[in-house]
Amino acid sequence: MFGTFVWLPLMLWHLATGWIRHLFVNFPHLGWDPGTVALSAACLVLAVFLLHRFFRGVSNREIHASVTVHASVAFLAACAAAIAMTGIVHELAWLARSPVIVSNRASARTMAISNAKQLHLVLLELADRGVHPRSIDEVIEHCPEARGISTYPTSSSSHARERFVLLQPGKDLLSLAPDVPVIGAMGLASGEAIVVSAYGSTSRMTTAEVEALLSSEP
Repeated sequence: MFGTFVWLPLMLWHLATGWIRHLFVNFPHLGWDPGTVALSAACLVLAVFLLHRFFRGVSNREIHASVTVHASVAFLAACAAAIAMTGIVHELAWLARSPVIVSNRASARTMAISNAKQLHLVLLELADRGVHPRSIDEVIEHCPEARGISTYPTSSSSHARERFVLLQPGKDLLSLAPDVPVIGAMGLASGEAIVVSAYGSTSRMTTAEVEALLSSEP
C-alpha cells in the first residue's frame, strides 16, 4: 500500500516533467545535417505554397497566406501531439506490466538494451561512412557524442558501469548476416549477456552461449 502511495505521485511527476529532462539530456547529442535541414525546409515551404494555391482554387473568397500558414502550423502541431501521446501511452502500458519499476536487475538490463541499440545505430552510421571501429574507444574517437552510451550499469543500485564489447571488431556491419552478434553487454548483475545482432535485434544469452555462437561463425 505504501509503495503505491509513493509510486503514483512519482509517476505523475515524471509524466509531467520528464520531457524537460529528456531535452536537456539528449539535445546536446543531436547531430545536424545542413543539407537535410535545408531540404526539409524547402519541402515545407513548397507544401504550404501548394496548399495555399489549392485553398484559393476551391474557395469563392480571398484567402490570405497567413490563414494557410496558421492552418499548416496547427496541423503539424496536432500530428506531433498525436505521435507524442501514442508514445506516452505505449510506454505507460509497457511500464505497467514490467518489473523494471521494482527490480534493480530489470532496470539495469533495460538501460543496457537501450544503450546497446543506440550504439548499434552509431556503428551503422560509421559503417555508412566507411569507418569500421576495432574497439569502443575507436567508436568514441570517431563519434565523441557516443561516450554517454558506450557503457551500461551493472545494476541500478550501484554506480558501477561496464563497457560494451564489440563482438565483430573491424568488420563492416553492412556486410554481415542479420543474425551475427556485433555488440555484447557482459557484466550485468543478472548473469546474462545482452547481445545485439547486425540487424539490430537484441537477445539475452549466457556468456557460454555467446562464446559458442561466436566460435561457430565461419
